[in-house]
Amino acid sequence: MQQIFLPVYLREDLELSAARVATYLALAQIVGLFVQPAMGHYSDRFGRKVVLVPAMTAMGILFFALTYADPGVQLVITIVAAGAFLYSLHTIFIAAAMDVAGGEVQSTVVSLIYGASFLGTLSPVFAGLIADKFGTHITFVFGGSIVLLATVVLAFTKLPKTLNQITADDA
Repeated sequence: MQQIFLPVYLREDLELSAARVATYLALAQIVGLFVQPAMGHYSDRFGRKVVLVPAMTAMGILFFALTYADPGVQLVITIVAAGAFLYSLHTIFIAAAMDVAGGEVQSTVVSLIYGASFLGTLSPVFAGLIADKFGTHITFVFGGSIVLLATVVLAFTKLPKTLNQITADDA
């Protein structure tokens, strides 16, 4: 949701230039590209859930923070920090799904992940209705709520141990 409504919010509500909006979004992606290998490393070493739950919690809180961040440095830091998680978590979710699937149906599971993302296509419609009624900035509250709800579900989900976790337990 952030990818859809953040540019609208920055351009229409805050009246930032297209170049400035593009710069903020590029910074978020760049930070995500650098954070992703570190998160992947920690996920492989300590387990998917150990990385996913705190990262999703932070991302949900940062989505809320977008609603209240003052335009300027506060907003830039919030956008960049959210980007660190937003662009890094997808691959860890795929790795977690492959861990659950085991070696025999990994391609099927990845296909199901992308197919299930179709369910998320309605979320921007609801966010658009929220934006029309309450303002674009409130869509970040909606997005943050969805992320935090998913985090609670994930926190109570049992995921298999990674090979590194199994090896560490045997040592």
